[in-house]
Amino acid sequence: MRSCDKFRPSMLVAFCVYVAISVCLGAVVCADEFTMVPAMVNVLKGVDANDSDIDAIIKECNKILKQANVQLEFSVKNIVRDVNDTGNKDGKIQLAEEIKLDEAGQKELIGKFGAGKGIKICITNKIRDKDATRGLAPHSKQENGQLTAKPIIYIKNLPKVKKESRGNDLAHETCHVLTLGKGHWIDKSRNKKAEGAHNTDDTNNLMYPHNPYRKKDGELGDRGKKLTDDQIKEIQKGAKRLGNTKVAKIRINERGIPVIYEMAPLPTVHGGFVDDMGDVGPAYIDLGAGFLYAETPSAELQISLLLEGMFPEVMDGFVIFSVYLDTDNDATTGEPFYDAVGVDKIIDVEVGLDSIIGMQPWDFRPGMPVPAYLFDVATFERTPLPSGVVERIVKILDGPDESGLPKVTDHVDGVSLRVPMELLDLTSEVVPGWVVSEDWPSFSPGDIDQVAFEWYLIVPDPPILTLSANHLKAGDQLGFTGRNFTPGSEVEISLDNKLIGTALVGPEGTFEGSLPWSEWHPSPVLDSRGFYHVTARDPSGSFGWSVVKVHPNPADLNTDGIVDSKDFSSFADNWLSTGAAIVADE
Repeated sequence: MRSCDKFRPSMLVAFCVYVAISVCLGAVVCADEFTMVPAMVNVLKGVDANDSDIDAIIKECNKILKQANVQLEFSVKNIVRDVNDTGNKDGKIQLAEEIKLDEAGQKELIGKFGAGKGIKICITNKIRDKDATRGLAPHSKQENGQLTAKPIIYIKNLPKVKKESRGNDLAHETCHVLTLGKGHWIDKSRNKKAEGAHNTDDTNNLMYPHNPYRKKDGELGDRGKKLTDDQIKEIQKGAKRLGNTKVAKIRINERGIPVIYEMAPLPTVHGGFVDDMGDVGPAYIDLGAGFLYAETPSAELQISLLLEGMFPEVMDGFVIFSVYLDTDNDATTGEPFYDAVGVDKIIDVEVGLDSIIGMQPWDFRPGMPVPAYLFDVATFERTPLPSGVVERIVKILDGPDESGLPKVTDHVDGVSLRVPMELLDLTSEVVPGWVVSEDWPSFSPGDIDQVAFEWYLIVPDPPILTLSANHLKAGDQLGFTGRNFTPGSEVEISLDNKLIGTALVGPEGTFEGSLPWSEWHPSPVLDSRGFYHVTARDPSGSFGWSVVKVHPNPADLNTDGIVDSKDFSSFADNWLSTGAAIVADE
């Protein structure tokens, strides 16, 4: 056994720092993961919403989402105006128009941010002819549902309502999209789940259904901004599906002392497609959109296949959904199926076909498991997969009307699947894919829908922003470098959505610079949690980002970010008022 005199002071310091860091990290929920979800805004024709108001609403939304380490990455350059509502062009949303706008919005997101990423916000004068409705958002109807909905949010234009209240509405709807749906955990320790219209009865919680709400004294008040630890964990899952995530890792320095933070990107895998609606007969085989997501290239692949309608309650036949993959991106290998060529792997899910007794009439139930298989074209091996799940997407109309809970309406059905990535044997960074839905035993040409897509496992050369340090003291200078940005452009550097500087990108797509404390953090007050998102964005909309954690400088007693004579005055005033004594170190 080692004696105590063998325990060196440096070891004690390292141990104390490690404990302090562990306590610090443990005090903040999900402090080691940060996600940016790119966002764009459509303003319908006839809607009077100016850029500054929209920007202010999203900033207020981000202030709320920051407690979950989630941010909407947004620039007013991503506002599209005079958008056709696909109907009577009155700036109001009716149900038929909304369905078409969902499809158009998803196509825009894919074109702007890539398949499987981003959130679209549509600003309208009225939602479904309901004067009281302030927001509309989709999500899975099932508890712990895995089906990803088209992330299209509708917000009513309310120019006379303060930006904080409107930002609260947007944050509420965003959290619905980020999977705070039916039965989500509010507090596991108290066995409390969301009830009713997928919300909570706590007026201080962001997911309270009404905004504003009527207090006991009869006065109106805005709902709160709070999210519980369990809600935050759920939001992080949804945000990673639609955005870019970075992990703050503990780094050990040359003296063996742990130092936070070193930011590293989480190599999430995204993909997807969107298909034209109404191009086949039955709505329950009309493919609408699809999402592919894996948290890492070696993790489980989650597949969401959305339809443009809902399954009938009773169906005599069955439907097969097939995902065909050219895993080596070589059309000369594999086999052709329908319009697909070079197919190496097939993922099948059979809806309405019992794996034991075969075809039979069935009663549709959202949440029911359905058999799924992986077929290897080369070996003819058919491997059972974890059961798929038939799920239903609903939409919730939120507003201030307290005569009842917000209205929940059924929207579309879909199928969620899980496939271990290693079973796919992917050998290419670009994988051609096809999805086919077939209504059996019809065999009619109008009862088959198919859509092609390309699945990019690795996006080449994304913009990257690197900070001089991810762990600073108040008053420190912030250095930054960037690469893979648009050559010759001027990038905007923002701190928590506030512009703090610019930098010129050189011919190689790189830039560098630094900002003194007074410029990069002009506010004398530190964020209560100390985390700040730093973003570099070029005119094309491309962006890189990182996170910096700022600690108060112990000598900065008046917390103005500067250590000067004012701090001595602050110390003297405090010393004289409290009778404190100065004790020299021994």
